[in-house]
Amino acid sequence: MTRECNAARNRRIDRFLNRLRILAHQPSTWRGVILMLTGFGCVFSAEQKEAIITSGLLLSGLIGASTSD
Repeated sequence: MTRECNAARNRRIDRFLNRLRILAHQPSTWRGVILMLTGFGCVFSAEQKEAIITSGLLLSGLIGASTSD
């Protein structure tokens, strides 16, 4: 690769990482991640599902209550 190609690729990577950093500071991102992970509880028993959903909602609520949008 040429230097220009490497520089362009590095700029794209930097922009992508900067966008991820911005998103990581937003409470709605964390709530969304926790709720998506909570949805993966569908492969467990009923008791495990209930515990996973309750924990996910609790974490999501705590994030929402402790941060401002």
